[in-house]
Amino acid sequence: MFLDLSLEGRRVLLVGAGRVGRRKLARLIAAGARPLVVEPRPGAEVSALALSGEVELHPRFTEALLEGVTLVFAASAEAELNQAVARAARARGLWVNVADAPESSDFFLPAVLTRGDFQVAVGTKGASPALAALAAARLAGEFGPEYEALARWLGRLRPLILNSGLPPAERRDRFRRLAGSDELLAHLARGRLAEAAGLSARLAAPVAIEELELCRDGPREPPDSSRER
Repeated sequence: MFLDLSLEGRRVLLVGAGRVGRRKLARLIAAGARPLVVEPRPGAEVSALALSGEVELHPRFTEALLEGVTLVFAASAEAELNQAVARAARARGLWVNVADAPESSDFFLPAVLTRGDFQVAVGTKGASPALAALAAARLAGEFGPEYEALARWLGRLRPLILNSGLPPAERRDRFRRLAGSDELLAHLARGRLAEAAGLSARLAAPVAIEELELCRDGPREPPDSSRER
């Protein structure tokens, strides 16, 4: 089961800041988490993040660091330390991801193709991060930057349809018409907001759509994909 977690402002413990740990750290920072990093020999990158206040750096793991933590990542180069971290985390009811040990992990980070709020996650339960990354890269050709604009556009229409008073089946029909419209996607991809608004009004009818309000918010540049770990 995939869960799209909100880690904004949440404390997350990362033990180990080597090559694998730094990749996880980058994703945690991007998600708005407050990482606690355990690394006795931090490199320049992690040290700079600690100096800037983006991470809280500790030289060694102690169970006290688990207080107030939401998730735990054990990504050190020492297998015994990773297992000790996992045991301590589980004893407190915390979920833990153990690098290169899927059998010891409670959750995994999927490879994610990101187009703003539109995300496609691909996972293998830790069996092959390389395969997940390859699949996400191939999906990038199928779902281009225009899907960021479409997701944002549909997000603005959703409350209007939900509050329209239409029966559930008719609301679902309107959502599917809009999400599945190649014409709407093409308008948004080319920045033709007036045309997109007019088409949206027709597809969502009889829901009242204020076309000028929709035209105030155009598409943004999309970020790129990341990898499963």
